[in-house]
Amino acid sequence: MRSLDERLHEAELTLARRKQQQRQSLTRQKIIIGGAILSAALKEPVAAKQLADLLRAKVARGPDMKAVAPVLTRLDEIVGADQPEAPDGSDPAPLSDADFSSPAAATGADQVRPPDIDLSNVSRRPTRRHRFF
Repeated sequence: MRSLDERLHEAELTLARRKQQQRQSLTRQKIIIGGAILSAALKEPVAAKQLADLLRAKVARGPDMKAVAPVLTRLDEIVGADQPEAPDGSDPAPLSDADFSSPAAATGADQVRPPDIDLSNVSRRPTRRHRFF
């Protein structure tokens, strides 16, 4: 028969796993929903304006604003494309994957490649931090 401490430890582990699964599920939902909203906004001027207004109202931190700056620029171009043509006749440039790659893309800085790290000796399985005998 298991002791009370063992049963308590197992219950804590189960709870921790469920909380982690819930966080992962919420993160996945946010990514899927954000992708769907961005996709719609890149196709529809009304949705582009709504998303741009929402981002400007809700994104307050400087680093976060730098990260979404290329998206805001593109959304503004889409909203502007719905208006009468610009006097110079210019069209907005299509959005590329590079616009979403890093905050450096917003500043026009060259992409910085992270250093190569040797991961050959790193185990994929996490180790147990606490062992109970």
